[in-house]
Amino acid sequence: MTDATPAPKPPPKKKPAPEPPAWTGRETAASILAAKYPEGCRVEEERADPTVEVDAALWPVVARWLKEDAALAFETCHLVTGIDRGAEADRLEAVYSLYSRVRREWLHVRIPTGRAEGAEVPSAAGVWRAADWHERETFDLVGIHFTEHPDPRRIFLPDDWEGHPLRKDYDYPVEYHGIRDVYRMPGGILAPDADPPEGD
Repeated sequence: MTDATPAPKPPPKKKPAPEPPAWTGRETAASILAAKYPEGCRVEEERADPTVEVDAALWPVVARWLKEDAALAFETCHLVTGIDRGAEADRLEAVYSLYSRVRREWLHVRIPTGRAEGAEVPSAAGVWRAADWHERETFDLVGIHFTEHPDPRRIFLPDDWEGHPLRKDYDYPVEYHGIRDVYRMPGGILAPDADPPEGD
């Protein structure tokens, strides 16, 4: 009669330690960029990933250089987002998150602009195709207009929507085309102390 006891399982293999970022111990792309364009770029050294602020007027030149320079090769645009710094700062920012497989390095590029209606940043959709819809989302929700964009329309909200919901000064509508927001209308969950409209 044979022994039916199963053989012991081998111990699990240890996962190899992740490789450190390729830029550790050497000059980052952000510092290279600031050295090449000292008048229009400022490096934010305190951040975990290399980050640089670039003047809007310089951005079209910088964007193409970041992608096409063989030593940098930031061929991937993962994300474009917008930040409202508030009325005191009077500033919006478009932030591009880029990645270079050649350098195994992330780079975050901030493009500042004002908060006035019609605030503009040059589009990078002609450099990275992925920036197209990301820039539309940033316009829709934050209100930054991207000049030279191939399709500058809202992407989430209807074309006749007023305002940009991620702005700090945004007033949420109580009603849209006869549809009431039951959460924000007077007497609703988000406005419980307000008097409901007459007739309700």
